Amino acid sequence: MKRILLLMISVTLISSCASRKKVDVDSMVRDPAEQSDSAVEIVPLLPPGVKSLLDEAEQARVAGQEDQAIEILHRARSIAGNTPTVLQYLAEAYLAVGDFPQAMAWAQQAVDNGPPKGELCERSRRTLALAAEQQGQTDLQLSALQSIESCISGSVQRF
Repeated sequence: MKRILLLMISVTLISSCASRKKVDVDSMVRDPAEQSDSAVEIVPLLPPGVKSLLDEAEQARVAGQEDQAIEILHRARSIAGNTPTVLQYLAEAYLAVGDFPQAMAWAQQAVDNGPPKGELCERSRRTLALAAEQQGQTDLQLSALQSIESCISGSVQRF
């Protein structure tokens, strides 16, 4: 019952954002994912040099230069291929500028190629849900929101 209530609250909160063109990625995707209490965190490895490109893109995004951030992220993807972290950053960048079809495409790739547990798992599903909601794809939105719970792993009992 508690899960259904949380899911309904999440759908309501996300639906209230439908009139916005841009999405605040930090408050809608990153902050909630960071605050989850998953005991398991899977962090995909990044090829050399990609981390600095991600940092550069993040600086551009924070400075309001979203188009430059997207360009930098595409350079990172040309090096890293389908590395889930890069795919997720691309999805978030497109979500931030209101390009919901691109955000949804990159988020779906991040879900498909990403880890099954942890923060990146949760971020990709939150991004997918927001992009789907903005495009009126409520079935995909609901599916993505329901799958967030699978990203969170409780502590392991030790005997």
